[in-house]
This record gives sequence, C-alpha cells and structure tokens, in this order.
Amino acid sequence: MNIYLLTQFDSTGYDTFDSMIVIAKSPQQAILIHPEASWYDEDILSHDRWSDKLGQSWADSPSTVAVEFIGKAKVKGPRIVCTSFNAG
Repeated sequence: MNIYLLTQFDSTGYDTFDSMIVIAKSPQQAILIHPEASWYDEDILSHDRWSDKLGQSWADSPSTVAVEFIGKAKVKGPRIVCTSFNAG
C-alpha cells in the first residue's frame, strides 16, 4: 500500500477540508476517498453523489483532487490517516 497527500482547492474557507493523508493501492483509488465518508458510516471509496450527500466541504469531484505519492505503508488500506479541516 502507498501513502498519498490529497489536496483540493474547489471548496475553501471555513468548514472545509483542504487536504488529507490517505493509504491506498494507487493514486486512482486515493482520489476517490472523501474525508467525510466515515462520518456517515459509509465505505470511504463509495462516492457517487459527492456534492448531494457529503456537502461542499471537499472537492466538487474526484477529478479535481491533486494527489502526491509520499511513501509506502505497512498497514492495509484504503484508509484516512489524517485530515486538515478549517473550522469556523
């Protein structure tokens, strides 16, 4: 498994996530992870309705998420390691 830094610039300001660190098999899998999914007891890779269900706290679409490989992980994934949330 790999460790990735995900960053988004669609939703900015208060009550938004600007970045997170995740563990995933590939960059393609990593960008499907939404930081709020676990709050709704959902599979973190299941996001067919990002803006409808999860609000505007993260990118509008997985295609607008920047992903950067930062290392190798010894644990299984996919999972969220850490998020950066801008509380209001």
